[in-house]
Amino acid sequence: AQALLSEPANVDARTRAWCELTIAFHHLFFTSQPLEAKQWIGAATDSFAKTGERRGALLAEIAAARLAIVERSPIAARDRLLALYPTAQQVLPQQDRFWLLNAIGAAHFFSDRMDEAIRFLYEALETLRGSEDSPQHSTVMSNLAAALITVGDYPPARELAEAALHGLANHNNSQLVLFARSNLAEALTGLGEDARALELIERMLADAPVAPRRAAQ
Repeated sequence: AQALLSEPANVDARTRAWCELTIAFHHLFFTSQPLEAKQWIGAATDSFAKTGERRGALLAEIAAARLAIVERSPIAARDRLLALYPTAQQVLPQQDRFWLLNAIGAAHFFSDRMDEAIRFLYEALETLRGSEDSPQHSTVMSNLAAALITVGDYPPARELAEAALHGLANHNNSQLVLFARSNLAEALTGLGEDARALELIERMLADAPVAPRRAAQ
């Protein structure tokens, strides 16, 4: 996407819009600097308004709401995302709906509505059924594990965190590995498997200098 945008004379308006959205999603979901997504979300929103592509415009709105969660406005983000839900069900293909459902789950999680968070995260996981393995699988499994840990449901949380780690063996993303390990360690502690939890924590600490981390991490 960055390579295409570096040659603006050779890029049509529709391609530009999708490149901007791709970079926004990359920063928002898979790097240590999610706030870098803000300018790209704005650019993509403007570009899709010009091209009139509703699918892209909806994904840009979802990204903006997810950014609001990062900026500590989960309740406003939750309301915004839920308002998009009926339209997204009609306009977005199944794998695109993942981004909406995962964000709704996160918004409920950060506004302390765990039952709803778990319900939407399970729905997000279901949208990926039958699709090729991707970082999205590990992302939602880790998110769901975190929600289940919060309500003390440790066995499925452990299973999900382990599955997330297994999937991440095929993807180079230290951010997601850290999150999956953290959730697995918490689930193991809840199940009384302290020795294995401690081993995971020691690996997390050893790997900490390897890549940039978000402040919370």
